[in-house]
Amino acid sequence: YSGNNSIKYYQGTNKLDNAKLAEYTAVFQELNDLCREQNKELVIMIMPNKEQIYPEYMPTLDVERGKKRTQLFVDYVAANSDVNIIYPYEELMSAKPYWQVYSRLDTHWNAAGGFMGVQALYKALGMETTPMYYLPIVESLEHTLSGSDLIGIGNLNKDDYGKDTDYDITYKSHISVNVTGGMNTNDITVTTSDSPNQCNFVMLSDSFRKNMVRFLIKDFSNTLCTHRNNIGNAEVQKAIRESDILVIASVERIDTDAVNAARKAIDILKRQK
Repeated sequence: YSGNNSIKYYQGTNKLDNAKLAEYTAVFQELNDLCREQNKELVIMIMPNKEQIYPEYMPTLDVERGKKRTQLFVDYVAANSDVNIIYPYEELMSAKPYWQVYSRLDTHWNAAGGFMGVQALYKALGMETTPMYYLPIVESLEHTLSGSDLIGIGNLNKDDYGKDTDYDITYKSHISVNVTGGMNTNDITVTTSDSPNQCNFVMLSDSFRKNMVRFLIKDFSNTLCTHRNNIGNAEVQKAIRESDILVIASVERIDTDAVNAARKAIDILKRQK
């Protein structure tokens, strides 16, 4: 996949300069300060591009030595602010020998990758985490996962490329959840549950959230998860104002979208003040 400058992210040739690092960090810090004033907890999450986790399948390309753009960005924010920012590269790499964590025919992570992303988020929040190998997991083969976007981008016949691997992961089946809204990329998913964690959880993300939501909704009494593009929606803004935990997330190939969403969240919370 070469869209969204993914090749440059993989090669490490598009690092942010110091001015941009400082600018973006200041945005996150301003939002973090507002959240703290309003008794909210903020987490910024950058999801790794598939190419970073499976470099063995990449074409022969020159890759610069040392850390790449996203790790340098995350390290800078962590060193120059008190913003809680995560990049679950290590978690995905630790799971990779045991489970396929991204879809073969798609740029997105599958259920296993989404579960590891959720556990990285819980660790950042100081919540209890669950090792995936403790859970009942059934491997399933599917023709289409997340729309098999690589097949669509390449205008290929999916039947020529076999089936893809995903997993049915049984997680906290004792928790009852009521869901309103769809689970598609642009939908606003709102849930209530009988989780003992009485908390309003809001996640503004992109399509990567779709394989996280199925687990997240078991661990909070109230959740709203949607695409960052829906931040102008009145229901979403109300949820942001009433949130206890606010997560702004983005796959790394569009990392600056997280910054833009943070700017909009600042305006929403300032109006509340």
